[in-house]
Amino acid sequence: MLGSQRQEHLYEPNPAFWLPLEPEAAVVSAEAYAPFPFTLARLWRDLMEGRWRVRRTWCCPVRCHAELVPSPDRSRPILERERKFIERALVGDFEKCIALDAGVSISTVAGQIARVMQGWGLPGGVSYFPPLLTIAAHAHLGRTRNLLGLAFAADAGSSLLVSAGRPDNILPTSLSASERSIVNRLVEGCTRDQIARERGRSSRTVANQMAAIFAKLGTPGRRTLISKLIEDWSDGALSFVST
Repeated sequence: MLGSQRQEHLYEPNPAFWLPLEPEAAVVSAEAYAPFPFTLARLWRDLMEGRWRVRRTWCCPVRCHAELVPSPDRSRPILERERKFIERALVGDFEKCIALDAGVSISTVAGQIARVMQGWGLPGGVSYFPPLLTIAAHAHLGRTRNLLGLAFAADAGSSLLVSAGRPDNILPTSLSASERSIVNRLVEGCTRDQIARERGRSSRTVANQMAAIFAKLGTPGRRTLISKLIEDWSDGALSFVST
């Protein structure tokens, strides 16, 4: 059963939507830039075509954001196999499963995913993907409803700011308050050790709490957790968003 924690009206951007968590980052407000509807499926297509690079990503309490800049080099398009690999990774599939299906090594899958990520200006690891890109991949594949697939963008001159609702805005009521807080930090990309330091707990305690979260939600890890939140959230969002 879905609860209604962290409810937010999706269709009326306000200045808080553009507030970064990083203290050194400039605050972008709706007064400075006029947001306009922007589908994340379109964002995904543009990324696949090499139109944009990601300058930075961040989360505020109810939104996830990315700042995009035009790609300086579109001469090396993303190959079809690379596209399939990155799409599957972003919807929660493990590299081992992708490799088995494609008949290639795990290192080949990881390497091609890393190349795509680096081409977008992001770290090449596969342990964490920015939630906005994960939602965009789901939207492209038709695995979200329009409420979650609809973002807001703002033209910031030399860059494009894109914002969408966080997938953890609504969480299952089976999670405790402590577990919901850990999910929030996982979505933001925090490591287990970072969460432990923040909460004043041991890394082992947080690991046990994460294992309990994964068991309750039927997911084996962070990436599949975020994918499940996106799909469950879009299935239940209509019940909790005012119109």
